[in-house]
Amino acid sequence: MVFVMNVRSEDGLKLLHSIYPKWEKYKTIGELKEWISDYQLIEAGKKIGFLTKTEAKIIHGLLSKRNECAHPGGYCPRYHETHGYIDEILNRIEYLIERKVS
Repeated sequence: MVFVMNVRSEDGLKLLHSIYPKWEKYKTIGELKEWISDYQLIEAGKKIGFLTKTEAKIIHGLLSKRNECAHPGGYCPRYHETHGYIDEILNRIEYLIERKVS
């Protein structure tokens, strides 16, 4: 769920490093995704202006749902819930990409 990185890698890293100097040790987007939490990356997307406050809240909610399903806890979504979740994720990714290209 790393929407933050839908900018040219070099530009995105420079911008993130200017806002988060401690992240300069991560030289690639792959390293960022490996060592920085999804929550923090969503917040970074908001901070650099890639995501609006509302979009970040929605994506945080989707991340919470993913975490609820991925970790033991007894919740097991049904087929239609799963299909709806995946559809929403793909729809939001498509929207963010189209918005960025426009």
